Amino acid sequence: MKNLIIIGAGGYGREMSEFAKEACGYGEEFVVKGFIDDTEDPLGRFSGYPPVIGRIVDYVPQLDDVFVCAIGDIQGRRKCTEMIEARSGEFISLISIRATCRCGASVGRGCVIQGGCCLSCDCFIDDHVHMQGMDIIGHDVRIGKWSFLHTGVHLGGGSFIGEGVHLYPYAIVHPHKKVGDYATVGAGAFVFRNIPARRTVYGNPGKILS
Repeated sequence: MKNLIIIGAGGYGREMSEFAKEACGYGEEFVVKGFIDDTEDPLGRFSGYPPVIGRIVDYVPQLDDVFVCAIGDIQGRRKCTEMIEARSGEFISLISIRATCRCGASVGRGCVIQGGCCLSCDCFIDDHVHMQGMDIIGHDVRIGKWSFLHTGVHLGGGSFIGEGVHLYPYAIVHPHKKVGDYATVGAGAFVFRNIPARRTVYGNPGKILS
């Protein structure tokens, strides 16, 4: 039995501690051990959650520890994850029992796939991608490391999402279109053409902000 440690005890971390209970393998392959967080008294007035057992900056992974990072900011999540990986920490993916993975769908390590998500045939989800629920991933889609998909994102078949892309709720990417690395797609935006790296798109139809 592995002990899951959640990196970050903020709002997203508290959500993660509850979500872990509906992830595949909970109670059989892993249990939640607690949080690590660098802020003072991160749980504050909140009760009923696992304990804070240490700080991110100096926590030494134990033999049966596994990790998932619950920091919403992409750069912050990457920094904290790499800090633990440098100490040989092992990251696992949490996939809801209410998610659907079709034939050939591939999910890397450190990912979070919440309830209602559908991963269609032969899509590829790289390491440390987070999906917050009800996301529809079409066939042959590619999603790069560190990307974050809020609720209700739809990615058309054959679309390509680069590294560190942030897709806000109900964003839609047309089939076979590409969203470049570290781009941002606003809530409800419809991407119907390729988006260069590090650009921001809002609206329907989606327009690149200057």
